[in-house]
Amino acid sequence: MKYIFLVVSALFIFACGNSSDKKTMAKIPLFDETINKDTVYGVMGIYKLPEMLVISYLDSAKAEKVSAKVAESYSVLGAEMNEIAAETIGVPGQIMYNNDPMNFKFESFVPLKKLPVLQPKRCKIVTLPPNDMLMYNYFGEYQELFHAYDEIRKYMKDSGLEQNGAAREYYVTDPTTEQNPKKWHTRIMVPVVYAVKENPAK
Repeated sequence: MKYIFLVVSALFIFACGNSSDKKTMAKIPLFDETINKDTVYGVMGIYKLPEMLVISYLDSAKAEKVSAKVAESYSVLGAEMNEIAAETIGVPGQIMYNNDPMNFKFESFVPLKKLPVLQPKRCKIVTLPPNDMLMYNYFGEYQELFHAYDEIRKYMKDSGLEQNGAAREYYVTDPTTEQNPKKWHTRIMVPVVYAVKENPAK
């Protein structure tokens, strides 16, 4: 199994989305699927992300202890995947569910090729739902990820988009094999909808 590495998001701003009724899944422009999504830096556009079978581990911690908890999560995932002979596909990721520094809730996961015959003891096999996702490619050290979120927030504001669920981060590069931090690739996915403009008062 591919080595699962430790990484922690530097920012909690996009942890949880607003589920207001004043939004709609209106037509969202899909960008050219022929673009090489692994090499272009910055906002890539909005893509329809299909459902994804994953093995996941849910946990929470105070902000200063998140790093240790994330390391533990991936360790548990790795051990359980070995025990049940799970086949991976894709790269590991993480979902951030809130932005509470006193109890930051997150879910570490690894995509699976197929449903394992055996069930894990501490982790869960779940299917992440499909979503229209704003995709952003970031290359660099993980502690500088907040720059990416700043750009995402500005792009969403300028484009009339609002977040509609928990953000995901996919860790494309394994820093144990790539020694140059400037080449570490993180793919950020934010579920989005267009904001519905209220009718002005008459």
